[in-house]
Amino acid sequence: MTITGTMDFIDSDGDLDFLRLRYRPCGTGDWQNFDIDLPALSGVTSGTIPFTFVVDTVSCGPVSNTAQVSVFDAQGHQSNILNAPFELLP
Repeated sequence: MTITGTMDFIDSDGDLDFLRLRYRPCGTGDWQNFDIDLPALSGVTSGTIPFTFVVDTVSCGPVSNTAQVSVFDAQGHQSNILNAPFELLP
């Protein structure tokens, strides 16, 4: 399954480090983190980040799930947390 979107941001320090997708395979178990480093945004204080993640759903049955997308800065501060519920259908 492909999860695609954009995230608008404002970061007065201009030190965004990475964007993270958190996802629980088939809606159960431990969260898995998928990170996209953002070196091109060093010094940038606002904008829009496009993202695409591919996650394995081949062995999943029908299930309700949630993906979480957020950004982290160089000090490890997390912000712009977006929860995106979705349904996997057969």
